[in-house]
Amino acid sequence: TVPAGVWAVGGNVTAAWKEDVSLACGAVGVPEPTLTWTHQRTPIPDPHDRFRVQPDGTLTLADVQRSDSGRYTCTAVNHHGSDTVTYNLTVLVPPSAPLLHVTETTSSSIRVQWSVEDNGGAALQGATLHYRSAGGEWLRAAVDGDQRSFTARDLRCGTLHHFYLTAHNHIGTSSVSSTEAARTKGRPPEAPPQFQFVTTNSSQATLYLAQWGDGGCPITHFSVQYRRDSTTHWTTVGSEVPPSRTFAVGGLEAGGRYLLRVTAHNSAGATPAQYTVTTPAYANAGGAGAGVGGGVWGSQASSSPVWRDPRVLVPGAVSGLALILTLTTVCVCLRKRPSSTPSQKELPDAVMDAAEEKTSAMQAREDVYTTVRRPAPTPPQQQQQQQDLRDNNGDYSEEDLYPYATATFQMGGGSPPPPAPPSPPTHAHHPQPRGQKAFTALVYQAPSIHDVDSPNLSEGDSRGSEVGVAFGTCRDEHYPGVMAPPDAHPHPPPHHRRPPRHLRTSRIPRNVRFP
Repeated sequence: TVPAGVWAVGGNVTAAWKEDVSLACGAVGVPEPTLTWTHQRTPIPDPHDRFRVQPDGTLTLADVQRSDSGRYTCTAVNHHGSDTVTYNLTVLVPPSAPLLHVTETTSSSIRVQWSVEDNGGAALQGATLHYRSAGGEWLRAAVDGDQRSFTARDLRCGTLHHFYLTAHNHIGTSSVSSTEAARTKGRPPEAPPQFQFVTTNSSQATLYLAQWGDGGCPITHFSVQYRRDSTTHWTTVGSEVPPSRTFAVGGLEAGGRYLLRVTAHNSAGATPAQYTVTTPAYANAGGAGAGVGGGVWGSQASSSPVWRDPRVLVPGAVSGLALILTLTTVCVCLRKRPSSTPSQKELPDAVMDAAEEKTSAMQAREDVYTTVRRPAPTPPQQQQQQQDLRDNNGDYSEEDLYPYATATFQMGGGSPPPPAPPSPPTHAHHPQPRGQKAFTALVYQAPSIHDVDSPNLSEGDSRGSEVGVAFGTCRDEHYPGVMAPPDAHPHPPPHHRRPPRHLRTSRIPRNVRFP
């Protein structure tokens, strides 16, 4: 008596998809044991369409599938005992069908992503994307096994495209994914309004092709046709007109009504548009076109004069109104502008004072420069004083003693001038300039005497100036004989006069000019 025993060794078994697999189960025992096979603890029926137990106990699996993977157990049993052996079968299959979807689109590209739920028991080695445009041929793009997205580039703008994907491992290729459809961005061209697109004259129509909207896709070409309003036959001007700036349709008759049919094409499609225009008719006199730009609006040619046309009348009216407003503004500004020589009543006191000071200063300069050639006339009061001098000092007159003029010099930017005495009273018509200081040099000499002891004038007779040798004594003041009236510095009474002093003078030639 021998209990049942299995001499086969189980373990892990890997099989490829659709292959045949054999699982051995050799058993011994007395009496001979009975063998039983189970799959996932479920007895394998005998007979089976793909499983068969051989006479030696070996289990044969034909054309294994992914569902055949699992735990297989062989059990040997007799009256004295039992024994088992176990196999773990793994069937490697291709990946499952990927799940594909579109994530992004542009005018020339489409981006897709995918996922694989089951890799078939083996790592993915790659995937293949298939795509095409509507009506085009299929294109393929291979991607790596670890990649899960792809961007198809250089696609036609505004065109519908189709995509599907397959993944594969070393066992095989998955089934195809569902087909996804996506359109690149872009639309067919957009037609402009008539007033922006076409203008006419008496013999042709000008088309401004640049006014068409491309819809996001560049316009490839235009087709242009026209016909008379009274006919049904279309005349083709061009079927492959490039998208230039303008295009002229010539050979039209003046005063005729025409229909224009323009079709723009791009990769997203074609857009037709129809326009009605009227060429302006010739005027009866002079042969000039009467309807200026009449075809722009697609209206009938007008027989009214040109100046009645709104496109001529409105700009002319606007221009005339602008000219009138300009002239009115200029006149108002001229009337409101202050006079260049306002009256003294309109000027403020400060302006009057400044004007009087400026006028008196100019008059003072003229008086000074005039006295260089001719002494100023002696006032009556000074004539009496000069007569007293002649009685006291001799026969010399003031004109003999002062043959030369008194020169007044403006102090420069050098050393500061000596302090000025109190200003004399202001003349009624020529007021003394404020702040004006002068430098005066006095020279006393008789014309015919070279060296004479002449009596000096007293301080009162010299009108407040100190007498000295020529260029010797300088006073910073204005002498009444030149710049002020005789009563500017009143003389002291005769009993206050100092005794006369004599001055030694030397002759100076008459042609000497003081600077």
